[in-house]
Amino acid sequence: MSDEISTALIIGAFLAMVVAFIAGRALTHKPELGRRVYWGGWALAIPLFALGMAAPFWPNVVAAVSILGIASIGLAYVMTPYLTISGYTYTMQDRFRSGE
Repeated sequence: MSDEISTALIIGAFLAMVVAFIAGRALTHKPELGRRVYWGGWALAIPLFALGMAAPFWPNVVAAVSILGIASIGLAYVMTPYLTISGYTYTMQDRFRSGE
């Protein structure tokens, strides 16, 4: 893959991450839409970043995908009052145990 394409993919990934972060913060009046945009942005950013780093070392791709996946979950946990995964609610404060 050429350097120009790799650079474009990585820039696109960072733009998707920025949009996901801003949407997660700005759409507090519509939490469902904010969640969809946040996770959709990360779902787009991680593969774009992986494709941008694909050549020539695949271990770098595995590391990048792992780090970005952990970062997306960590940011969601810190930015929002609670995080629901598979029906279980994780929260830093007891008052948000029931979710929405």
